[in-house]
Amino acid sequence: MDVEKNDCKLDLILNNSLATLGKELEWLEEIISYRLKDYFEQVVGGELPLIPELEKDDSYYAQFTRHHGLGEIDRLVMIIALAPHLRPSIFDIFFTKNKQYDKYYAEFGGVKGEKHNGFLPTGETAAFIIAGSDLTRRFDLYKCFEEEHVLAQQNTISIGFTNEHEPIWSGELIVSKEFLSNLTLNEPYKARFSPTFPAQLLTTRLEWSDAIFEPKLLKDIDHIKTWINNEKEIMRNADLQKYLKKGYRALFYGPPGTGKSMTAALLGKSENLDVYRVDLSSVVSKFIGETEKNLANIFKIAENKGWVLFFDEADALVQ
Repeated sequence: MDVEKNDCKLDLILNNSLATLGKELEWLEEIISYRLKDYFEQVVGGELPLIPELEKDDSYYAQFTRHHGLGEIDRLVMIIALAPHLRPSIFDIFFTKNKQYDKYYAEFGGVKGEKHNGFLPTGETAAFIIAGSDLTRRFDLYKCFEEEHVLAQQNTISIGFTNEHEPIWSGELIVSKEFLSNLTLNEPYKARFSPTFPAQLLTTRLEWSDAIFEPKLLKDIDHIKTWINNEKEIMRNADLQKYLKKGYRALFYGPPGTGKSMTAALLGKSENLDVYRVDLSSVVSKFIGETEKNLANIFKIAENKGWVLFFDEADALVQ
């Protein structure tokens, strides 16, 4: 069994963001209108609609934007990705067909979901809205999807996979469930069991006083607690950070009933951290590379959440 604690997210206050998002959507609509008029040569030149001011805004969205120094392009990427969840009709105009070829405009990008009846924006959609025919601005947009960019680092917005030889912009824009929950529900995100995240929240009604541990084992548990409570200081230490990787890993072993799950649950309860139990037997695949891919996806979802991941049935990896 393996327990891993991930780096915590920033302590931003989950203030209501709906009014702020409304203003961002109005801004997006103005830019779409401008871009379409320019594209169809109804207007020539002129300045893009002004970006809404967020300096005195205390919503979660505004805090997130200010803290990470997000600019115009970053904010447009976010609101374009969020729009199908907030105001899907905003993209209906992109269903316009090119009468000459009787097909949708390739420049508009977009895909249609399996159940969603609206237009789902892709990277190409964002490139059209943000850059138009400006290649410099278009390639500036690439930076928003690099691994080093804050949108990727904070697991906020990503771009879906495409077939190997198709343009990267063909992938749909994806908003993380956590970011959407923070913005719309004003509450921390609680992951649910799904094919991409085969894990369930692990809780206990017990306390440390209800468990019996050998002194040596208690000392090892205290080491885990020490790391949890001093993680930031340890990871920022100039002499240590070049040798350390993210997270703390501990191997729990023993036959069923020895308290492995209980100990993980107690660690989470005492340190105020969510603990998710991952059944590794459901992650392992007979297909080459699929097991690694499944594990990587779990870590991607959990990254920066401050969760404890408790991997059960770890022997499934060596069978």
